[in-house]
Amino acid sequence: MKKLVAITSLVALSLNILAGGTAVLANGEIVQSSKTDANISLIAGSSEKEVLPPDTGIDEPKVVIPPVVPEDGSELGPLAITYVPTLNFGNGEISQQDKEFAALAEWHPLADQDGEAPFISFVQVQDARGANNSNGWILNVELSDFVSQESGNILRGAQIHFSGQLDNHGSESSNPSTVLNNFVLNTGATASQNIMVANNGEGAGAYSLVWGDQADLNRQLSLGTEKGELQNNAIKLFVPGSSAKDEAAYEAELTWTLTAGYDNVEGTN
Repeated sequence: MKKLVAITSLVALSLNILAGGTAVLANGEIVQSSKTDANISLIAGSSEKEVLPPDTGIDEPKVVIPPVVPEDGSELGPLAITYVPTLNFGNGEISQQDKEFAALAEWHPLADQDGEAPFISFVQVQDARGANNSNGWILNVELSDFVSQESGNILRGAQIHFSGQLDNHGSESSNPSTVLNNFVLNTGATASQNIMVANNGEGAGAYSLVWGDQADLNRQLSLGTEKGELQNNAIKLFVPGSSAKDEAAYEAELTWTLTAGYDNVEGTN
């Protein structure tokens, strides 16, 4: 009888050891789950801004576009105009008939530093204040008189016609509520236009109003069109035949103004 008891005790002891050892788990069974933190504090964008070339719908050219420098020499803030176009309408003949003159294409350095290429024109606004801090903004443009550099006479009735489209550069924020894809700028201080208007909670990120067809610019270049003749037909200067004209160069200024806060400006277009 003692021998039997000893065997029974030994078997029981062996089972206890196995129960306290490695458990057998089913495939795919979650054994444990733990959580840790990952943190970052985002602040309003710095003054080191890069111009984002708009999507042209084609791969080439890849260009580098320097940002604008404010007139007072200050750095760009979290809400800023990063690029504005410079317009040159070339040479035109004096005529007694109404005439339109296409803008010459702007040229920018290639990203591979191997020369330069014509590129579409655009104006770009970047709002890096943070989506929760964006109270909207308004982009306004104003065209001064075209003034003769010989006599100071004004080219009366001149207008610039723009035909374009918005590029939101993939921003997940709501687009500006008002975007003037097609508009006319009359000369004179009272003829300004609000061309992009972002309401409260809109317009965070980068937005460009784009004028031009890159495929057409590339086509003109492939045909050997010279830099001083290659045209962007999305921007045109209208000159009425009835206006008095000097045989001279005429100059005008485009003033691009960005205002923070949709509620701060009245009479938006």
